[in-house]
Amino acid sequence: MAPLALAAGLASAFALVARPAPEGTLTEAHAWMITAFGAGNAGGSALAGTLADLASPAAAFVSTALSATIAVCLSSRPHPVHVPSDPR
Repeated sequence: MAPLALAAGLASAFALVARPAPEGTLTEAHAWMITAFGAGNAGGSALAGTLADLASPAAAFVSTALSATIAVCLSSRPHPVHVPSDPR
């Protein structure tokens, strides 16, 4: 069931990143978002794999839940939105 929400989640993420991006920087904003996804996946996989090998699979699941909780807390706080100035 999780893959069913992937397209909608990614579309929403790209739209949310596009909103505050200043004019002419949309490609860069999307590239930074994709970079953050890649870095998060790599870091999370490395941490979970290491914990599963050295400690236990339960420790890997706990670190995943903790990381997800931290991500939700960080993304829930309000962020300033860039409002373009009136060119008149």
